[in-house]
Amino acid sequence: MLMKIFNCALRITNYALLFCATIIFFAGCGNDNPPAEESKVKKISSISREGEIALSNELKIFSPVSGSVIETYFEDGQEVKEGQQLFKIGDKDKEIELIKTKADLGGAMAELARKTAQNESVEEIQYEIAERQDRIKFLEDEFAAGMVYAPVNGQLSLESVPLGAKVKENDSILAKIGQKNPVVVRFEVSEDEKTFLSTNNPKATLKLSDGSDYPREGKIKFVEPLVVEVTFDNPIGSLTLGETVKIELVGRS
Repeated sequence: MLMKIFNCALRITNYALLFCATIIFFAGCGNDNPPAEESKVKKISSISREGEIALSNELKIFSPVSGSVIETYFEDGQEVKEGQQLFKIGDKDKEIELIKTKADLGGAMAELARKTAQNESVEEIQYEIAERQDRIKFLEDEFAAGMVYAPVNGQLSLESVPLGAKVKENDSILAKIGQKNPVVVRFEVSEDEKTFLSTNNPKATLKLSDGSDYPREGKIKFVEPLVVEVTFDNPIGSLTLGETVKIELVGRS
């Protein structure tokens, strides 16, 4: 009898130990903390970009009429005055007609002079001259509406619409005009880089294509949500339009 009681007690003890071990095991599993998720925010202390020197305060020059570029009166990158002729926009066929009509008018005027000197009838040639003069005036008036002038004093960019290009009224950009002092360098940035620029007031420096440092610090601003414009004073014109340079934006300590 004692042996049966002892065996029963032993079995109860084993079940109790197994139960406790199970409780401890699952309790331990439940208390494990998952590893902390790594931050996805990229730590940035500086930004380096290559870019081209461009004009500041740029204005876009749009075509006032639809047609083709049939004349240009400047070279890319040239300095121009307000009101200076830049483009003639129109119909190439009408331009050819205008040139021919002017040539025909010159011939008719010479014929009039000859007939007058020889006392011949000039009524028919006078009618022909008047007709050609009216046609020339019509064609020139039509082209006058397609003349494009510089809106301000400034320098033209290095890229403009080429001769013969088709353009649309108030839609096609013919050229850009701006200032060469100061000049700017524009480039795109990521969201993380935007945050860095917005919160660290970085110092902007410029390295020239020959590896030398430009002695003036730049000023930073956003011209679009993810487009940065860095402005540099250029009092003696040492920064050349179109030159490739390297920009360094470094957080201030």
